[in-house]
Amino acid sequence: MLNGIGITRFACGDFEEALTEFEDSLALWQDLGVSSGVTGALNNIGSTYFALNEFDNALDAFEEALELHRAHLVESFGPRSSYKQTSHELKDALKGVSDTLYHIAYVYNARRSTAAKFYLEEALRIQKTLDHAKEVKHITNILSLFESASDIIEV
Repeated sequence: MLNGIGITRFACGDFEEALTEFEDSLALWQDLGVSSGVTGALNNIGSTYFALNEFDNALDAFEEALELHRAHLVESFGPRSSYKQTSHELKDALKGVSDTLYHIAYVYNARRSTAAKFYLEEALRIQKTLDHAKEVKHITNILSLFESASDIIEV
């Protein structure tokens, strides 16, 4: 419910209030130990900080989400996993990683850093393995913009 309120506030441009809702949602998911809720809340927090032009805070939230996504992949699908996950669950987990990489790329792009291209390429590799044609085309189109942009600097 908190997440839904945050999304509504975000959509209305009430970013400070959205951030409060997303942070409350994060605390709730952390208390419940639901990793997908935690990563979703972190991505929403990162998106809100991005909308507020607070790029360092956005990057912190997205990087924490990425770390949790990757840990979930290793724990749930790695060689020492005791879980019996389905291919659908694996695809969902990989999509979460790709989406977060995509968000990180946007932060680096806003900073005019060539690191944006690296994160987009990583997201693209994952999307290609998942065979998500729409996302692959979108990311490929964005990457082509980097090929023609000569004014991006390393941060």
